[in-house]
Amino acid sequence: MSTDEWLRELERSLKRAEDTDMILNPALGIVVVVLGPLASASVSVIATVSVATASSASIVSAGGTALTVGTVVFFAAFFAVNAALFYTLIRRRNKHFERSSELFRTVSEILHRTGCISKSCYLAVFKKVKNIEEMDHLDEILWIFLGTITFGVAYLYVAYRLMRDFYLHEAKESAIASLLADELNICISFSRKIPYRNFGIYILMVVIFPILYPYLVYILIRDPNNHFLEHRRFERTLIERLFS
Repeated sequence: MSTDEWLRELERSLKRAEDTDMILNPALGIVVVVLGPLASASVSVIATVSVATASSASIVSAGGTALTVGTVVFFAAFFAVNAALFYTLIRRRNKHFERSSELFRTVSEILHRTGCISKSCYLAVFKKVKNIEEMDHLDEILWIFLGTITFGVAYLYVAYRLMRDFYLHEAKESAIASLLADELNICISFSRKIPYRNFGIYILMVVIFPILYPYLVYILIRDPNNHFLEHRRFERTLIERLFS
């Protein structure tokens, strides 16, 4: 590809950010995960009691039936909501990682072709981009299926991968930014926004105190949000420094 074609590729990559780097509302995610199943179960209980009493069933019988129906509906809604949530989280991870490697590959190609960076710097950036690309792709459909048949246990592994992968991914991007800044002698940086988290602690937290599960959801949404916002800031700064 010519330099002009690489520049057009860079423009396409920058425009894709709105689609790939989806900013989700953590509070809304928690509300949906918690209140969605509760609301569904409540409606089912009320409806069951109404039907049972209308058919002259005893209060005890109606209550037992309502409790059973409410429990089934609660868990069905809980698994459905979590399936949708984890599908979204996995999908935005995959799409962001894909765009990130594309962006840095394109930038390094343009800088190398125009003589702005040495071949050694180009190869170093290329190696780190390959490291980003080699992070295992998570198949959304497969993991939603596994999460469903394991009654949510597989989602704990997905949560672990989301935490770990974004942390490692951000470290790689920060290293690429440092390489370019040193080579070009310009002031650009990629600030680390995702802290290291001991996932074992979060597993124990959720297993022992399930009521804290919404906090795990909050982290899974918020950390990538912060990363995406920093990504946008970095991209704007990089383009301004290089092409203004």
